[in-house]
Amino acid sequence: MRPGLSTMLMCSSFTLSFALFYFTTHNPLYLPLIFFNLAGIIHGFFEFREYYNKMPYITALTVVLMVMWVVVAIQFSSRVNMMMYYIETGVISILLIGIVLYSFRTWEKNLKSLEYYDNLLEIDPNDVKSLNNKGVELAVQFKIEKAMEYFDKVLKLDPGDATALYNKSILLKGKGKYQNSREYLDKALELDPGVEQVKKRGNLLLKN
Repeated sequence: MRPGLSTMLMCSSFTLSFALFYFTTHNPLYLPLIFFNLAGIIHGFFEFREYYNKMPYITALTVVLMVMWVVVAIQFSSRVNMMMYYIETGVISILLIGIVLYSFRTWEKNLKSLEYYDNLLEIDPNDVKSLNNKGVELAVQFKIEKAMEYFDKVLKLDPGDATALYNKSILLKGKGKYQNSREYLDKALELDPGVEQVKKRGNLLLKN
């Protein structure tokens, strides 16, 4: 599943559930939770589309945060502890700010990691070492389909590349394609028996 998609689906289900609880009970404590999950949907959308633009991202989440506080300010219920209501909203606001800061840090780290290999591939698009290692980096970032494309590029240039064969077998296994995974692993072991040691750890292989 592509990054962000699981977040969108999970937050969508929570949003609908909390909205149902709110309209059923009219308990305002559910409102901040609804907005928190709406923010989660927005976050998941940016991850899913790989749209790492800070300004639209922070603008969208700021709007959610502001609307949440406006709604909180006009809500009043004698059936709930309003102090707890405001504390809950404050905690959720802090969590949203934390998500924004963490996302910015992660995006910058991921983009820098890929940029390093992109620069090498601009010099030599057929550099199997850079192609393989970029594939590993993409897999670490959970961009499995793109990672697979880079391992395929390596194998197109060098069908006997044991490292790419092994890495592709790991990704195929993760997708539940066990038979295909075994075929690639057997080829890798035949070409380089040393892969057996790495196989025990289950890690992807970088080319040195």
